[in-house]
Amino acid sequence: MYMTKLIIFLLGACSIVFSIFAFDCNNNLDIKLIDGTYQGSFSSVVVLVTVKDEKVEGIKIISHTTNSNKYENLVSRVSNEIIACQSTNVDAVSGATISSENVIKAVEDALTKAIDSN
Repeated sequence: MYMTKLIIFLLGACSIVFSIFAFDCNNNLDIKLIDGTYQGSFSSVVVLVTVKDEKVEGIKIISHTTNSNKYENLVSRVSNEIIACQSTNVDAVSGATISSENVIKAVEDALTKAIDSN
């Protein structure tokens, strides 16, 4: 009996930890992308988005107005979530909503150039 309760407890704890660290993907890209590197911008943010095998493989920030570690961490979190979800429909980072949205919109701008219209 003790072992059963322990297993149930551990499974519950693992699911809670996973839900905290997992990305909440809202919607995958339902468009075909052409492989290449595309530049996009929004507000003061300029990005390079790399598409390989029709998927977003990398996001690099070329320029932005803030030069802080906090901003770099934000960009990394948003970029990683976009890549993991293959979607720009991701959650903004709490406390940095406008900066998150600027990065997301810059990536969207780049992806409009990567869309295969066929």
